[in-house]
Amino acid sequence: MRSRLSITVNGKRRSVLVLAIGKPVPDLKFLSVTCSGRCSSPLYATPDDYRSGGYWLRESEFSSSGTYRAHAVEIVYTDGTIKSSEISDEIVIEVPNRHCGPGPEFQAR
Repeated sequence: MRSRLSITVNGKRRSVLVLAIGKPVPDLKFLSVTCSGRCSSPLYATPDDYRSGGYWLRESEFSSSGTYRAHAVEIVYTDGTIKSSEISDEIVIEVPNRHCGPGPEFQAR
């Protein structure tokens, strides 16, 4: 079983990260949290993740271990348009090291 992320919002631990917004974003393909020092997001949401007035973010399968500070939300629309919105809260995401031992050995032929 995978170790869970550690999420802190304004100094308080959270078991999930919910981005509050009054209604679903029209024509949304997905949104993701942009973090410092990383090119891919550890958290994202799709239109199906909207409930109770917010997008409930889930962990990307490609999360690399480390500690990241979220600074913006990147919004990707179905037509390919990408917009970014700054985050005013302090959000720290810690991704645990999940390395399970040595990977497979490959040989060039």
